[in-house]
Amino acid sequence: MQREFGLTRIEFLRSLRHLTGADGWRERDGGFLLQLPFGQVEIHLGDAGCRRIGALSLPVLPVEFRFSGVDDEQRAAFLRRFERAFQRGGG
Repeated sequence: MQREFGLTRIEFLRSLRHLTGADGWRERDGGFLLQLPFGQVEIHLGDAGCRRIGALSLPVLPVEFRFSGVDDEQRAAFLRRFERAFQRGGG
């Protein structure tokens, strides 16, 4: 499963620490491995880019998720929690 986030790599890492705590993940093969109570998820970051809208430039970071030992319900729950941790302010 792949998604795009409006973040830089540094912002992604900050949010990942917020989601899991300092020791909740480890780097692996250029990505990150999160051990979950019911399985694991590997997260791989693509090449950072930017999206331009007129004079506005926004970061774009492709993120790929690979789940192992996780059923559909657990995956959906993890992704909801993940998206809340990575949610940006606005309104």
